[in-house]
Amino acid sequence: MGNSAIIKSNRLFENAAIEKIDFNDINFSYENYEAGTVIYRRKTKAENLFLIAEGKVSIIKPDGKEILGENDFFGASVIENENYNEISVCEDDCSLIKIPKQELEKLIAIDKQIEENIKNALINKSLPEEETKEEKCPPCPEVDCPEAECPEVNCPECPECPDCPECPDCPDCPECSEGELPENILTFEQTAEKISNAILSNTNKALEIISQIEETNEDPQLVELEKHIRKIYEQANLSSLFINEEEFSEKKTNTILDLINEYLEKFSLEYSFYKCEIKIEKEESFKINVDRKKLYEAVKQILLNSCEATNFEGEIAIEISSDADYVEVRFTDNGSGIPPERALDVFEPFVSFDKNNLGLGLAVADKIIREQNGKITVKQGSEGGSIAIFLPIVNDE
Repeated sequence: MGNSAIIKSNRLFENAAIEKIDFNDINFSYENYEAGTVIYRRKTKAENLFLIAEGKVSIIKPDGKEILGENDFFGASVIENENYNEISVCEDDCSLIKIPKQELEKLIAIDKQIEENIKNALINKSLPEEETKEEKCPPCPEVDCPEAECPEVNCPECPECPDCPECPDCPDCPECSEGELPENILTFEQTAEKISNAILSNTNKALEIISQIEETNEDPQLVELEKHIRKIYEQANLSSLFINEEEFSEKKTNTILDLINEYLEKFSLEYSFYKCEIKIEKEESFKINVDRKKLYEAVKQILLNSCEATNFEGEIAIEISSDADYVEVRFTDNGSGIPPERALDVFEPFVSFDKNNLGLGLAVADKIIREQNGKITVKQGSEGGSIAIFLPIVNDE
């Protein structure tokens, strides 16, 4: 079946006047993704609608998970919101047809039925969530307002509803009204930024002092001290990178091999106390357009993750290859690997197998790679774990 036939058979065009649409005028892209690839996350900018040509995709919301298959579509919030309100992950190897938002608007202008199909998908997926709310939160009988039957009222005198969200329809309930934070109250992001900046400043000075002492003193306790301070510095750095919104990227064209060699040299200087052996086993040189500094942060987090998986004494192999559109850089370690049931969680913030870690390293790596128009995947290999990043190739012409 050709791409055109696959597109027309999708539920997006159910009851639509297909004959009115000249699909040659619509800018679709046909893309393949490995199992475990996160297509988008919550709160990321909604820019595309996706049609499933082959494979299965998990749509993960706070109230549960839904698995979609061939001829389904997802990313429906693209027509209503600036950001996605769910996570989408490939259950297996997938082939997806990506429709940019502006192209989707062309289709809707031709036939409004397409917009109705998208809205129906949004409505159908929101019904279980509403039912769940009613089950979890019975009506609060003690609220003295006209909307006393509202199951979402967060009434301080109702012990049965301590976790319910505030009810926007209770104007007579002072406890249910939403208000702005006082000026002297910081948001979570502002608080985290102040804390991380203070830690970064002080730990950076401590590392400089230790470095100067180590030039004349080889005391192993100094190395151990540097290791722990570096750990604190890295956790504060991750917090800062995670909470900050996407900033301006200073992208320049570089060859991937030159960048990886540069990153490995820098990493070996910063983390000389780790005994991991890192080798480039397969190397090809392709041009990519990226922010050099930001990409290093992503690669560093992948290397740190691999080092930790091998107790800081294992081997990490790097392979650089490509297909027609992307250069792939794969990092494979000989550690214990990632349990298959946890493979989809590793890019989620605050998920860690080590209680001493924040669990932000791979979440930040994922965020940065997406900023560079790339993607990142994880696989459990026969002898350890494997993480791959994919970045668009810059063609000479």
